[in-house]
Amino acid sequence: MSSASEILRRRSNAEYAIQLLLEQLDIVNVIHYACESFNNPKAENSPRITVIAIKNMGSGQTDIFSIDMEAERANIPASEIRENLDDLECKMLCKFYDRVHMNKNYKWLHWNMRDATFGFNAIANRYKVLGKDPISIPDGQLCDLSQILVEIYGENYVGHSRMKTLLEFNGRMNSDFLTGEEEAAAFENGEYNRIRKSTQRKTHEFEIIAKKAREKSLKTENSLYSQYGWWLQTQIRIETVYAHWTFKLAVMVSVLYSIWNIAVFIFSALNNT
Repeated sequence: MSSASEILRRRSNAEYAIQLLLEQLDIVNVIHYACESFNNPKAENSPRITVIAIKNMGSGQTDIFSIDMEAERANIPASEIRENLDDLECKMLCKFYDRVHMNKNYKWLHWNMRDATFGFNAIANRYKVLGKDPISIPDGQLCDLSQILVEIYGENYVGHSRMKTLLEFNGRMNSDFLTGEEEAAAFENGEYNRIRKSTQRKTHEFEIIAKKAREKSLKTENSLYSQYGWWLQTQIRIETVYAHWTFKLAVMVSVLYSIWNIAVFIFSALNNT
């Protein structure tokens, strides 16, 4: 188990990361995306990217990149989208990476987009599968809101399906919201508008959550202290006492007093010889 000081250090760093992020809104993009199901037993390739939403926190402008919008621009009817998926996905991702290139110095606030299954690497992999070269975003420009919240509030601050549960707990649920599984099902059913609305809604909610975390108004099911119980609270009190200037002053005075007594003792012993 981590020490109380380590837990508090991580919490402090996460709070600072949120604070710093929200002080430079013009260069912060909130991003989320939807894709095909991860659990399709018939799938031979990685899940196809279907929608990407990007919201700039400074301007509030949200841009959507989606397969169905590419089909509309190419005058391809909805009934023929499945016959042109590779081409449409490629065009969509090309526009996305054009945006990445234009925003090369931006920060990207995301929710758990950290690995090759779901994340920036998964998007890059799809682009490679389609024969293109993706642009890499440096790790230092990626900010995982889901992990930041864990550092601030503790591992069990909300229950299973954290995103949905957190929104429900804070009264932020909306009919536009779909889970990842529901988005995948909507794509299979040709309900493209629902996927776009859901993905766009999530970028908006991530911004709200980040601001609530900074303002310390985000509601959670379990606090950091309740998760670690009396152990953390006791350790924090002890470490707070140790860190306080009055305790340090008392220690210094005690040390100086001991040194003085030793010196007096030695001086007295030398005079008596």
